[in-house]
Formats: sequence, structure tokens, C-alpha cells
Amino acid sequence: MENQTYALLFGNDVSISPEERERVMAELKKIGSLTFDISTDKDGWTAQCKEVSGIIAGGTDSSPSKDEIESSIRDSIYAAFEVKVEENSPYFTYNDLGANISIAEER
Repeated sequence: MENQTYALLFGNDVSISPEERERVMAELKKIGSLTFDISTDKDGWTAQCKEVSGIIAGGTDSSPSKDEIESSIRDSIYAAFEVKVEENSPYFTYNDLGANISIAEER
């Protein structure tokens, strides 16, 4: 198929446990794969999953970036499969200027 882009379901999202990833992947194996038809118009864009009709993503930007599309589709998949996200990951966060560094405590 031409003009296809592949994306990792979980990307670099460390807030999803290995057990949760395994659960969702087991559910996806039953379906096969998830492919989306994306359409754009002057009001924005929409992505409709071919295999699961209830998974729909979209936005108001008529020229969305690849990252915007992938992020919105990923959020829709997470919602459809009730992906549990851990609130307190063992990783640190920092602001763009590097002034305030906070490191999550070890569990």
C-alpha cells in the first residue's frame, strides 16, 4: 500500500507499565492491526480506524503535523482500550530552561 506511515503504539511513553502493554497487545493480536483513513478539509482533519469503528481521532488544523496525527490517534486508541497510565513514573521532568529540575523518588 502506498503512502502508509507506521507508528509505535506506545512510543516512548514510560508511564505505561510492561503488564499494561502486554494486556493491550494481547487484545490487539485478536484484531490484527489498526489502520486509519485520514481525511482533511478546511475545518480540520479526521482519522477513522478501519478495524474498530469507535476509534476516531481528529483536530481543527487542516494541515496537521505527523506528530499531531500520531498523538491524537494514540490517545484515541488508549481511550478505546482503557489503557492505564501510571501517574508517578520513575523518571524525571524538567522545564525547557533547565532552572527547576525535579526527580521522582525511587519506589
